[in-house]
Amino acid sequence: MGKMPSPPDPKETSQAQTGTNVGTAIANAMMNNVSQNTPDGSLQYDQTGTYNFTDPYTGQTYDIPTFTATQTLSPEQERIRQQNTAAQGNLASIANERSGFLRDYLGKSIDTSGLPALATSAGQTDRIGGSYETEIGRGYDTSYDRDIGGNYTDTYAGADDFSADRQRVEEALWSRGADRRASEDESLRTRLLNSGLREGTAAWNSEMERLGRQVADERIGTMLASGQEQSRLVGLARDAAVFGNQASLGRAQFSSDQQSRQNASLMERFGAENAASLAKAEFGNRARLNNASFRNSARQQGLQEAYAARSQPLNEVIGLMSGSQIQQPNFVNTQQPTIPTTDNAGIINENYQQRLQQWQANQGLMGGFMGGIGSLIGLSDDDAKTDKKKIGHLKEVDLGVHEYRYKGEPKSAPKHIGVMASEVEKKNPDAVTRRKGLRYVDYSKAVGG
Repeated sequence: MGKMPSPPDPKETSQAQTGTNVGTAIANAMMNNVSQNTPDGSLQYDQTGTYNFTDPYTGQTYDIPTFTATQTLSPEQERIRQQNTAAQGNLASIANERSGFLRDYLGKSIDTSGLPALATSAGQTDRIGGSYETEIGRGYDTSYDRDIGGNYTDTYAGADDFSADRQRVEEALWSRGADRRASEDESLRTRLLNSGLREGTAAWNSEMERLGRQVADERIGTMLASGQEQSRLVGLARDAAVFGNQASLGRAQFSSDQQSRQNASLMERFGAENAASLAKAEFGNRARLNNASFRNSARQQGLQEAYAARSQPLNEVIGLMSGSQIQQPNFVNTQQPTIPTTDNAGIINENYQQRLQQWQANQGLMGGFMGGIGSLIGLSDDDAKTDKKKIGHLKEVDLGVHEYRYKGEPKSAPKHIGVMASEVEKKNPDAVTRRKGLRYVDYSKAVGG
């Protein structure tokens, strides 16, 4: 079945990886410390020593080199540097001498008392000359005569008497037929008695109800006729009121038109006066605005001159302190190649894992065959299988391990795992038997117990 591989020694693995890392880091440092020479100077890298590094896990000691970077100016730039240092010393002495003056000078505020005053208002006015009339007044009447003489009415004269007139007409019409209705009632009663009918019987009551409906219809007709008379009287009163109101409206309209013409004349005269006053006020306002703008411009110019005079001593000192500067060498960006570190520890562990997985796979396959097969003799003929795929190899017996389905099984069925009868027959013919033309494998003989 094979022997389980031994795991790598952690200390040996760590020592191998640390040595690789240290060597790679030193090689990269040597490659990247590139010395440079320019017209303005040079940059030189030199190994100036080493220090010892001991791996705390393995105890292995390594010599790590140390470097020094030296920058040197060209002779011309060195002379400028020395002159600049001397100039800076002189300027520092001047600054020290003038510090007392600057302290007193800057402690005083700028005097703006002699400058023109700031104009915050141009002195404009919204009263344009005193002749502009904002109130119409002086004969212009804003109230038209909308009261049309007091004769206009929305009620008709005598309207309260129309109901009484209708009632009188209705009573007159009804009274005119009273004798006839009494005669008809008496005649009906006599006829019913002569016919043998008596009061209270169904036939008697039916005839009397018919007569009552006839009297009611006659009453309704009388009421309608009296209503028509009332409507006629109302129409006459309305026509009289409309005529009177139209006359009052005509008089009021004439008065209003006359007043409107008078007002138009007054507005035209006042408009001319107001336009002249407006032009006068506009001219005065523009003059005031121009004067205020001129005074503010003069003040602004004075402030600029005062600030310029205050800044002059400071600018002189700043100018003295901005002496010549040396030109620093302009070093180029060199290529920075790096050597990748070899992962020795990873390689060692990966090799161990591969060997371990292979051993575990062989163990699992062998155990699966022997523990998962219900019968030690199983159908393994190649022609009885489909969806075949090799997934492993049994080194001890030199047989491939395959997954497959038997023909006729659905695609959703789980796959089987086993060997192919054709391979077993070549290696160990005694482990193969035939039944009805198909080969069966005795796994106890094929792969061992």
